Amino acid sequence: AYPALGFSQDFAGVEAGMAELAKDLKLLLSFWLHDRSFICGARPSIADLAIAMPLLMVEATAMPLSAGLQQYLARMAREFEAWDNLTAPFLTYLDSQKGH
Repeated sequence: AYPALGFSQDFAGVEAGMAELAKDLKLLLSFWLHDRSFICGARPSIADLAIAMPLLMVEATAMPLSAGLQQYLARMAREFEAWDNLTAPFLTYLDSQKGH
């Protein structure tokens, strides 16, 4: 995500990193989110914040998020009271990087 976000222009290893990330995201859906709305159960927790915020970075890259992960982020936005305040600065930064 770093080259896509303007933090680095070193694209070495991006493809391999995307392949590894795809495996990890599949595990997230198939194990942690398989039968529950959030990582630790029915309510969002700090564990969800630790995962959801980096997912926003992935959204800014050429790697598409699966429908399941998009639904997970939508649940976070709906259920985590401070989501808008927490994500606003980062989303503003992402908007500023479009087209760079």
